Amino acid sequence: MLASGVPSLQSVFPVGLAATFVEWKDSNGNPNRRSEKEWSGISRIREPCREKKMLYKLGRLLQIVGLIMLPVAIAGNLAPEPHGIDLWTSLKLSAVGVISFGLGYWLQQIGRK
Repeated sequence: MLASGVPSLQSVFPVGLAATFVEWKDSNGNPNRRSEKEWSGISRIREPCREKKMLYKLGRLLQIVGLIMLPVAIAGNLAPEPHGIDLWTSLKLSAVGVISFGLGYWLQQIGRK
């Protein structure tokens, strides 16, 4: 037992067991010494390509831009007359925000597949 109250490794495991490890064998009895680095090419197949990642991120950015534009257009219409915008400009900004969000959603779905 150590001074901190934690049991030592030798007190928990028998002397020979602490230094041994398991070596897996294949069906022929040969040791299986393959490492994960030998198979690194296979794992890259499952990763999405850069273009899909870019489309996904661009889609998310357009969605955020669309979500920000709608409240700005509404607040601009509700602002007092010297600093506010008229109804048609507010509707145009809202339409651009909705189109931006829809385009972003569409690009996100393409980048996800």
